[in-house]
Amino acid sequence: MENLTEVSLDSFVLSNPPKPLSQTLNSVDSEELRTFHEAVKARGAVSVLLAAGEGSRFKSNYPKVIHPFNGKPLAQHALDAAAVCGLPVVVIVGHAKEEVVDALTFRTGETVFVFQEQQMGTAHAVYLAKCALPDDFDGEVFVSYADNPGVDSELLTEAFATHKKNKELYGDAYAAMILTGSRKYAGHGASAYGRIVRKERTSGPVVDIVEKKTITKLALDKRSLTYDDGQVWTPEELEAIDEFNSGIVVASGAEYYKVLGEVVASQTKFDPPKYEYYATDFVKGLVARGKVSEGFQIPVDSMWKLEGANTVEELRELEKKHTERVEE
Repeated sequence: MENLTEVSLDSFVLSNPPKPLSQTLNSVDSEELRTFHEAVKARGAVSVLLAAGEGSRFKSNYPKVIHPFNGKPLAQHALDAAAVCGLPVVVIVGHAKEEVVDALTFRTGETVFVFQEQQMGTAHAVYLAKCALPDDFDGEVFVSYADNPGVDSELLTEAFATHKKNKELYGDAYAAMILTGSRKYAGHGASAYGRIVRKERTSGPVVDIVEKKTITKLALDKRSLTYDDGQVWTPEELEAIDEFNSGIVVASGAEYYKVLGEVVASQTKFDPPKYEYYATDFVKGLVARGKVSEGFQIPVDSMWKLEGANTVEELRELEKKHTERVEE
């Protein structure tokens, strides 16, 4: 495999275009895709649902994204939330794709599925959705994960409302908003979450998302992170940041996909070589363009909505938590 650390995501996707699924995305001239484009243009927004992963620690007879959760396949909760909000959806599928599509109930003409054949990271998955959007799309993009069933229509509506307020506050400089939370009140795996770095350290726009593995490497190399504005963060300071990245984003589509396309791969293994395109790199791309990314920190009593699960046991715990919340 060629060295992808110098290959932009846009170039990689042009060389490795996604394969359509016969159930939905038949061809660029299909009537169904034209109907979907009309729905996207009418709404001025689209939801991108990432449902391609296998979940290596999730041992079940079901693919993770359609494992039963409160009476529905796991990914169905995200599709239903989008339906309530009138959002067309691009679902990125990969592992057990036919089984996943067959298990879900979706709105014909307002849902398309795109196959991520090569698992090249979250940015790659999100960027593939662009292939299913109108060429002149300049609306809003909501990116979420199939294994976050708590991201309901209420949170989705609140996220779009806050995104709109940010647009009014920053004007043309504003481009994206990341849903964040407090590690102190998070569930499983909080120590491994990416940290949110803000311009004023504890306030102001988001200037970076630093992954746990980056912090670990900085500590091993005895290096700090230095930003263009003069901020210096030691590995210990980065480790101590409480605000984490949920991975859920609301963004102005044109600007978001422009910087996402410029992301280059990170090498995650050397023998044999393995590369991934990280979605979190979009923040640095926006900062370099003079654009603003904000963080919307979810209140502590709603933190459960951001929780996911890596194992069947964790999913059962999460299901119990959701059931208790519904009954309150």
